[in-house]
Amino acid sequence: MHKQWMHEGGIATPLILHWEHIENRTIRADNWKLVTNRRSGTWELYNLATDPTELVDFAPSHPDVVQRMATVWQSWADSVGVRPH
Repeated sequence: MHKQWMHEGGIATPLILHWEHIENRTIRADNWKLVTNRRSGTWELYNLATDPTELVDFAPSHPDVVQRMATVWQSWADSVGVRPH
């Protein structure tokens, strides 16, 4: 499994990307990508290492990963002032 790292103060931490654009929420950590389905508002989870075209939603089989990543996304959103549309 390929990992990306970012160094802060000499400490290696996993690189996590977050974004929100026109009601679309996304967080990427390692090979996992969590996105919202804009129509339903539900989270969808993809493993980009095994499914780079995002065809298989792992959210039903990995609710623990969804919960952890959604919590991290919300903390980020609160810290930067993301407002609901």
